[in-house]
Amino acid sequence: MEDAPQQASPLRENVKIWQQNLCKSNSAWEHLLRNLDPEAYNIACIQEPFLNPVNLANASNLRQFWDIVYPTDHYTTPTCSQTIMLVNKQLSKNNWHIVPIKSPNVMAVELIGNFGKVHIYNIYNPCESNNTIQFLERHMWLENNACRNRQVAQGDEPEQREHIVWMGDFNRHHPMWELHSNVHLLTAVNLDTAGKLINLLSLYNLVQVLPPNIATLEASNTKNLTCPDNVFCTVDLE
Repeated sequence: MEDAPQQASPLRENVKIWQQNLCKSNSAWEHLLRNLDPEAYNIACIQEPFLNPVNLANASNLRQFWDIVYPTDHYTTPTCSQTIMLVNKQLSKNNWHIVPIKSPNVMAVELIGNFGKVHIYNIYNPCESNNTIQFLERHMWLENNACRNRQVAQGDEPEQREHIVWMGDFNRHHPMWELHSNVHLLTAVNLDTAGKLINLLSLYNLVQVLPPNIATLEASNTKNLTCPDNVFCTVDLE
């Protein structure tokens, strides 16, 4: 007998999100599934997910509790996908939808509630380039213009903006978030590459939610602790 479907519920004000880079590890994926309590979490933002041989995120009871969201072009270029999201089935489909983004490294869902609209972005920026950040810059420019045009057409105040959350693995080092012990990582090159991200944060009035000096990664060889993961959001969501 099939399990009864989960009853969808209205979106509450305090949305709880699990964010993790799995480094394509099956063990990390199984650990996440054991600990991702559907009664506690609404959304999971996953970078470098573990996918099975047909490039899907499988688990026997996963679809009982979670809707699996893949990047827009996942089914045409599945081996490129570096992000997936899980959305709790208890969230009514009236309160969320997928934001189409043609990138394997950036994806988003839009939540709708009494708080207005919130775009939650799941981002993976590889260590070796700023291509994802540059893509995000272009995407945000287009989204901002489209939002402004919609508001003008609807007679809303042009200065009204939708809320934004960026979370994921940015793979950048900067004193704003890096551990105090990692002075050796704050080279001129690393600070310059982080500068592109920081400029975007300033442009869209995003603040850092994750407190600085919190480790989010232990290097497998050196066991050094670093902070490549982060969370940023519009000021009024902080």
